[in-house]
Amino acid sequence: MSAELKSDLLAARDLREIELSSLFNAEHKTVIMLALNIPGPDKLPAGGEALLAWGRRCVEVKTAAHCVETNRDAAGLYMLFVCDLPPQRCKELAVKIEEQTSAARLLDVDIYTNDGEQLGRANLGFKARRCLLCERPAVECIRTGNHEPDAIVRSAQQRLSTFVN
Repeated sequence: MSAELKSDLLAARDLREIELSSLFNAEHKTVIMLALNIPGPDKLPAGGEALLAWGRRCVEVKTAAHCVETNRDAAGLYMLFVCDLPPQRCKELAVKIEEQTSAARLLDVDIYTNDGEQLGRANLGFKARRCLLCERPAVECIRTGNHEPDAIVRSAQQRLSTFVN
């Protein structure tokens, strides 16, 4: 990954945090961020928009959340939602969405309490997300560089192929 891309991704994450923080209040129990989690430099490959639209429908139907923002930055497409379900219930539903199809593995459905605490899978006893290529936790494979980047990108493209018209 180039230094410029890395810098752009970090800046995008910082701006997302600012947008998220504007939604943390007592008015809603939960804030949800739905984003594409696409490996490689192309953060919006063929099928990406359709997958995000599918994810949006899942979030809205399962949680009755209301989308308050849709945006795109160097890290890709993302949407912010507010919801009145308890955060723990939203996280359970988020994990189900992320595991519903092979392509849904390329979605991140992040759950935040109204005071800004992010709930991870471990908070509810769920296993860590698996690598796109093997059964190990994804974070482990990323940290150790277990796989060729091109193989990971190809796996993501294959998963997205069901969302390409």
